[in-house]
Amino acid sequence: LIGDVQVLAPGGDPNDSRPTLELDTKYENLDFDQIREQQFGSAAGGIPGVQDKVSSKMLNVPARRANVEHILKFNPLDAPFAVENECLFLGLASRCGLDVAPNRMLTDSVGQHALLIERFDRISTPTTPIKLAAEDGCQVLNLYPADKYEVDWVSLAQGLINLCPSRGVAGFTLFKQLVFNWL
Repeated sequence: LIGDVQVLAPGGDPNDSRPTLELDTKYENLDFDQIREQQFGSAAGGIPGVQDKVSSKMLNVPARRANVEHILKFNPLDAPFAVENECLFLGLASRCGLDVAPNRMLTDSVGQHALLIERFDRISTPTTPIKLAAEDGCQVLNLYPADKYEVDWVSLAQGLINLCPSRGVAGFTLFKQLVFNWL
């Protein structure tokens, strides 16, 4: 499959996942700088001039709280308000009637922010989460990720709608997303 790629160390097990950060309920006791350094080290700064897109610089950590799987997003060092921006637009999308994953802005012990987003592609269990298959538009259209900006919206929508048993609902949902993103 195009897009189904994992990079592993020699002898690495593709079924092993990245360690999950266990979160307690007292977010104000966290130190996001310390977590960023533990998870990413010197890679937290990115490579100037090589990674232009903010989403490619985002620092995401798998996290779990009360047996619910999340993604914890930190501000990249060179994009200081990225998580605040994402949180704002998730809230706007929700208020406009779009379905968004449950999310929450966290503040650490020194006032820094991180965004906690519940994973929609996991079912929580007391032990190991169940991973749900999720495909993006490039995978549906059998395109390489580098081609994602080359496909027009109508072709993408048709490819996604054709996979859904309720095509009218899928088409309406995609149209609402298009209008929101255009505005």
